Amino acid sequence: MYMLHKVMQTLHSAPKVQMTLHEKRAWFNVAVFALALIVFLVVFYFLGFKHSLGSLGLCGFIGLNPYYYRVAFLAHRNKKMQSDVIMDERDNLIHQKAHFIAFSSFWAVFVFTAMGLWATYGEQGCIPITWVAASPLTGFLFLTFVESVATLIQYARGK
Repeated sequence: MYMLHKVMQTLHSAPKVQMTLHEKRAWFNVAVFALALIVFLVVFYFLGFKHSLGSLGLCGFIGLNPYYYRVAFLAHRNKKMQSDVIMDERDNLIHQKAHFIAFSSFWAVFVFTAMGLWATYGEQGCIPITWVAASPLTGFLFLTFVESVATLIQYARGK
């Protein structure tokens, strides 16, 4: 009990780290992906691949991202000190670079996957419909994950 008290005291006395909206959103996305991956692996271990795909529905929590911006702007509007900046040019530049990295890597993976399917199934082959149906979701999740990781790396580097 004493150790728990010391840990809580240390956490409360630690200096507060200010994060931008993009950084908070990126950490939220990475946390959602980590949770979905952990649940996927646990269900896969016990029930197999077919049943574990349902755990990817946890990635739907990424849809809560717009609320970060809405809550932040409302909180900023209600502050007594309006001189605080929510986002500046550096944040916008990091966001643009992260988008560029995400879309560049998405198109590289998309073309590689399309050519891989063509090489596997040939000109007369049939691609399973589950792959076709899963491709938009997979592409969105890939884009979001790469953008979040690129955002966090750029903030960690200070660029």
